[in-house]
Amino acid sequence: DSAWNSLPSLDLVLRLLCRNDIEWRRGRAQLANPNGLVWQQVIQPRLETSLTLLDTPLRLPNPLLNYLLAEQPQLQTLEHWPGEGQANAVDPLGCTICHPEHCWDNLVLPANQRARLQTLCNQVRIHKNALDCPTHSHNGGKLLLLTGPSGTGKTAIAHGIAHDLNQSLMVIDLATISPESHIELWQYNRVLTAPILLIESAQRWFGRHPYMDSSLVWKGIQQRRAQGGVTLLITPYNQSIRPRWRQQCDIELNLTTPDKRARQRLWQVAIPPEIAISRTIPWSSLAAQFPLTGGEIHQIMQTAIAQMARKNASKLTLTHIKTALAQYGHHFASKPSSSR
Repeated sequence: DSAWNSLPSLDLVLRLLCRNDIEWRRGRAQLANPNGLVWQQVIQPRLETSLTLLDTPLRLPNPLLNYLLAEQPQLQTLEHWPGEGQANAVDPLGCTICHPEHCWDNLVLPANQRARLQTLCNQVRIHKNALDCPTHSHNGGKLLLLTGPSGTGKTAIAHGIAHDLNQSLMVIDLATISPESHIELWQYNRVLTAPILLIESAQRWFGRHPYMDSSLVWKGIQQRRAQGGVTLLITPYNQSIRPRWRQQCDIELNLTTPDKRARQRLWQVAIPPEIAISRTIPWSSLAAQFPLTGGEIHQIMQTAIAQMARKNASKLTLTHIKTALAQYGHHFASKPSSSR
């Protein structure tokens, strides 16, 4: 959540960029346009049920952000940008539809976990290619359970699967949707037919005290399986999911805070390939001093890249990273203490 809390609101952005009230009203009208920036995913507000559109935090998608911050922007970065007529960024019922930002190369996972996920993607592809076969079983959908603390890569895995299968990713966060809307949402055709569906706060449907009748949840999962959809359930603790649902899962992964070796890799993969990097950055020391999650490392590195852009620097250096670390309450020591 801290990653979103540090972002400007849509109202603040409009007030900074508009010179007067007339421009502000015109800008707001543009954002409400179905063919505008929000709907084409040029900007991505995070909609909460308790917030208006103007109050929501706002960010640029990573491909666009990397393009704008690159020393030598490459037009190829934007070649596959979603255009008019493609899936909306924010659905009226609170679903978010996005294009995957991570591939397998950006994920730091144990080899056996990565192999299981890639095998699952191959199975989904084989099922999709065999749908026209009259003797083929139309029940190739997959159900995954991803548990672990915030920032350990659960959402990144969903992006990796969507990227591998060349599909968009639909996300619904049950914590931000009023209980009165749950049945309507689960019976919504776009949710039931989405190729890749990520359900955050999944314990609200699949836990010991569900917000919705379990028979309705079961019916929806069976429909998604029959259509070959991949459904990912996210929750911090696997104990919060009823055993009957865990038994139905094709894969269950419990993600933990990365060790030093994994953290060193996470620092490096968080940098887009178009960003030039100083050779003197002590990646091993960064990994040793700061027991951070992948999400925290990504957030700090994005701040460091922004620092680099503000300084018009040609390369990302340790100074930029140290400045970003300080903004999040971390202080880099040249010589790590033995206790680390």
